[in-house]
Amino acid sequence: MLGTAPPAHIVRRDGARAGDRVVVVGALGAAAAGLHVALDKSGDGAFAARLTPSDRRTLLRAWRRPIPQLAAAATIAASGTATAMIDVSDGLTADVGHICDASGVGVELVAARLPIPPAARRAAAFVGPAQAEAWALGGGEDYALCLTVGPHAVDDLVDRVRAAGARAVDVGVVLPAGEERRVVGADGDVQALGDGGWRHV
Repeated sequence: MLGTAPPAHIVRRDGARAGDRVVVVGALGAAAAGLHVALDKSGDGAFAARLTPSDRRTLLRAWRRPIPQLAAAATIAASGTATAMIDVSDGLTADVGHICDASGVGVELVAARLPIPPAARRAAAFVGPAQAEAWALGGGEDYALCLTVGPHAVDDLVDRVRAAGARAVDVGVVLPAGEERRVVGADGDVQALGDGGWRHV
């Protein structure tokens, strides 16, 4: 695919700075939950059968027909406030990792803030503890956006994204160079973010 963009509107991966907030636009985990429904590793359809028809449809749609955040991306790029940005196609862990690699920074994410749709949370309850967070962090194929923005500009950016018809959520903070990549779990435990998500070879 080829395209063009005004140079001033191109947001790269290498501009994140310590103290920037990490923001996700869109939802995380529903596509991975939808794949789980489609594969139904229970072997007898028992997992899918435990979900309501509405939740099954919602999750399968998220996996089969993800909706990229094009309007929000254009709004963010035009605002000039994002310091770095990437789409979340490989999973948040992998994609925020790309920003960290390019920018030479660390990151801390807060699991409780991840924008996980209710249908994915309900499905995760049938799989195991922290499954919703695992899908959100490592599942991929959500085509949400992950971006970094100075703390002074977060509220304005959230308002701009809302006006573009999407939802933006502050999920963490960029750490200085040399700091690890970590996630604060729902129970307050801090763990290394690891290298989950899809890895291109």
